[in-house]
Amino acid sequence: MKLNRNIVLVLILVVITLNSCGGQTSEEGDYSKVSPEKFKELVSKEDVQLVDVRTMEEYRNGHIKGAILADYLSGEFSDYKPKLDRQKTVYVYCAVGGRSKRAAEDLERSGYTVVELEGGIRNWTSKGLELEK
Repeated sequence: MKLNRNIVLVLILVVITLNSCGGQTSEEGDYSKVSPEKFKELVSKEDVQLVDVRTMEEYRNGHIKGAILADYLSGEFSDYKPKLDRQKTVYVYCAVGGRSKRAAEDLERSGYTVVELEGGIRNWTSKGLELEK
């Protein structure tokens, strides 16, 4: 009987663990955080809302094709956010993930569906993916 109880407890823990790790949501919020390869696939579709939250200088040095610059630190992002369509997913990235994480959390709190590029542009380029200048 005790063995059966232990097996049931282990199974319950496995189910809880799998459910908490399922999908591709980040640990920080409910928005999705995806690999560069998946991000490229998602943003290659027509009519996406792709937002680069880096600085102008970073953007000029190379950005993902189709991205709109909305610098998170300068306040430009806050000004741009109301122009985004809440009915469409917002794809967001920065250099390594700090600013895009804050932007994604901000957008999610405001009712947007958000997908963040895991590891930012640095991760994107490390996978050999191209930037537009």
